Order: sequence, then C-alpha cells, then structure tokens
Amino acid sequence: HASNRVQTNFAHRIGRWDLMSVPSDFMKAHGAHAFDYPEQKILTTGFPRTDELIHNNNTDYIQQMKRKLNIPDNKKVVLYAPTYRTTDEPFDLELDLNQMQRILGDDYVLLVRLHYFVSHSQNFVNQSGFVYDVSDYNNINDLYLISDVLITDYSSVMFDFGYL
Repeated sequence: HASNRVQTNFAHRIGRWDLMSVPSDFMKAHGAHAFDYPEQKILTTGFPRTDELIHNNNTDYIQQMKRKLNIPDNKKVVLYAPTYRTTDEPFDLELDLNQMQRILGDDYVLLVRLHYFVSHSQNFVNQSGFVYDVSDYNNINDLYLISDVLITDYSSVMFDFGYL
C-alpha cells in the first residue's frame, strides 16, 4: 500500500536525524508527538531558513540589497509572491499592473516573484521602473527584508514574512 511505504520511508529519514530544530516550545511538544521524535533531541532555536530575517533586518543590509537590485531607496516596496497553481490554464498574474501603477504612483515599486515553473511566462516591459521581476533572484529572504508589504495567496511565504 502506497501510504504505508510513504510512512516507512519517512520513519527511515527521521531515524537519520541527529537533532530537530523548532521555533518554540509549542512546536517542540507538537513536533515530538507528530514525528514520534525524542523531545530531548529537539532544540528550540528557530529555523535556520528564517534566522537571516532576524540577523539581517537592519538599515545597512536592506540598503545594500536595494542597491544590488537597483531599487531606489526612496520607494516603498510591495512584494507579490503567489504560489504555483497546477492547472491546464495559462498562468494568470491576477493583478492589473497598470491600475496598480496609476494608484500607487511614483512612491512605490512592485517586486514580482513568480514560481519557477511559470517565472518566464510574463513580460513586464510596459511597467518599466515600477515592476521589478525578481523571480530569478535566489534568496527570497532578501526580498522579504526590503519589502514593506507582501501580497500573496495561500503560499507559505506569508509565514516567513510574518517574522518581520
């Protein structure tokens, strides 16, 4: 049966763990139960993936990242990071970029971070100076740090951005 095989494979992977890292005592208790993992081998140290959101959340680092991405210091930054949807339909950005640009004016820029499956399906030439396609930028944490607002759907990016 497929679900038994998945459970067996998962149990095998857990058996290779030396320690588990969690962000809180709440997650420690639930992680021990959910993964059938010894609580004394669970460290409440945070997630390494999001540690840099805490450590790099300072003016110098943020300005350095904005310069690296050629984003003006005087602009507020909106990050749009939708999740990937499996569908036979062509990808729909679900934003009216011209209307956003009219409403937000010269005070904002929009960073668009699309899933790599659809990242090359859009052309933002008409929104030059307003839309920055950062879909190929490799560290989304830098994008969170320089952003003032996140727009997403049901993507898990909202949880990481929530640290900020």
